[in-house]
Amino acid sequence: MKAPPSQPFLLELPCGRCPVAAHCDDRGDWARACLPIDFQVVEEHALSHRSEHLVEILRELDDFRLPESIPSVPELALPPYLAQIDPSTKLEYSDRFVERLPTVSALTLSKFISKGGSSYEGGVRNVQRLRSRGAKSVVLVGTATDRRLEGVWKAPERFIEALHSAQIELVLGPAFSIYQPPRMPLERLANRARNLAMYSMLRDAGIASIPAVGFIDPLDAERAGAWVNRLAPAAVIVDMQSADREWELARQSMVAFLNRAQSLTHVVVNGVANPRRVVELARLVRPVKLTLTNGNAFQLARSRHDYYPDEDGTYRRWASAARESHLFANLVRFYSQAAGEDEPMPYAPLSLQRRLRGI
Repeated sequence: MKAPPSQPFLLELPCGRCPVAAHCDDRGDWARACLPIDFQVVEEHALSHRSEHLVEILRELDDFRLPESIPSVPELALPPYLAQIDPSTKLEYSDRFVERLPTVSALTLSKFISKGGSSYEGGVRNVQRLRSRGAKSVVLVGTATDRRLEGVWKAPERFIEALHSAQIELVLGPAFSIYQPPRMPLERLANRARNLAMYSMLRDAGIASIPAVGFIDPLDAERAGAWVNRLAPAAVIVDMQSADREWELARQSMVAFLNRAQSLTHVVVNGVANPRRVVELARLVRPVKLTLTNGNAFQLARSRHDYYPDEDGTYRRWASAARESHLFANLVRFYSQAAGEDEPMPYAPLSLQRRLRGI
């Protein structure tokens, strides 16, 4: 077995018990991230029900080190906001309106692969539903439950076949989870390597895609930014679905990531939805181009809720009497302007916009 890296802070690590010690390199990328690990806990955790796939992942990956190069990212003509649509339901429209989804609409991987991670038939039909309702291009956002993502990983050829069959224009990811449930450094790195492996596989199959990046804190974000800078993709997707729970940590992590990832010209952020945080995100990302994607505009409109500001400027969700289609259009307009303009304006609830009343 290859000797562990020689950095002083690694001398006390029980590397001989680590299942990937042979893959550690002199840069210490893996070892630094594994520093907090008690490897007895690793062994027990890896065999537990919650992480039953970890040992198998370790065996399947040929090389845990991040690659020296990846396929180039295609040029992206994405709008500032990608609305994630639930194909199983429609918004209520008035007689003067016909339902028409944004020209470029998004579908999550959860709506493309079955719950058990074995079938894409329903997913292909979901794409067809979006096209029949006005979407000319469909982007697949590669976030889903662990079980669905494992289905993609274990049978990538079936995933690629389904993407071709559905004529998906672009895949964002897939994004194997870095965040939830709380994951050991070893598991986070395994998923980070799988993100790049899947990205390369899709690009080799002729499918337009961009790689997924994830991080849990500023230090982890610096590491992620360093390898992004080394591999030099022009664009990545960052999954920030967990950001609302710990926004300040997420904000600091994004700043640390962008400070290191100097090669980036375009970042797609998934999950941020609160209007105040969207405006803050847009300002800290610039001058890098931002595309925001979430399911919030559709879900909030479908439940007839809107955002209303408190006295301290915090936005909260409250029920609205407005029509679903109007709520959706208003949120899409805000997210598009916030992500696409140099000086985004605060969000104005639909009920406070007199010019929209009666539409």
